[in-house]
Amino acid sequence: MERTKFVDLVTNIRANHAYWLAEDDRTNGKPGNAEQAMKLAKLAFSVASTYLKGNGTEYINRWPDWIESYCFVLSRFGSAAEKLATKEVIRAVCDDVRVDGAWKTQIRIEYGIATT
Repeated sequence: MERTKFVDLVTNIRANHAYWLAEDDRTNGKPGNAEQAMKLAKLAFSVASTYLKGNGTEYINRWPDWIESYCFVLSRFGSAAEKLATKEVIRAVCDDVRVDGAWKTQIRIEYGIATT
């Protein structure tokens, strides 16, 4: 149990830092931060995606936010293919019944994803 708390804490820090590095004017990231932001976002996603793939109705903590941080960074610094993939990743999170409805509404608006 302690290991899970540690991994979650570190992942939360990585996701938040990646988001902060990518944030500039909400449309473009700071190019000098691209490499570090991408690295941190991918590390956070590697943990968050295990929750996304999980079964059951486990308590949802911060993993949707970690995935959103990953997508935010990709939308600023990723390749054209990665930028397109962000919508599919966000859609998968929004389709997960374990994720809070209020979170889904805001994220759908931000990423231009229609309600399914």
